[in-house]
Amino acid sequence: MSMLSMAIQRQRKKLEEIESRFYSWTHLSDQQEEDITWLITNMKDSLDNMEGSRGS
Repeated sequence: MSMLSMAIQRQRKKLEEIESRFYSWTHLSDQQEEDITWLITNMKDSLDNMEGSRGS
């Protein structure tokens, strides 16, 4: 497994941990929730793109 692949896996695991904790946070405003959801979604997309470009 390449170093990049291992780094992507570590980032994905950390993001999944953060995402799972996020859903238990009840003190967020609607805007904070939207912002965090946007960040998580975009980070997932970035990781997916990084994985997809490895084979190129």
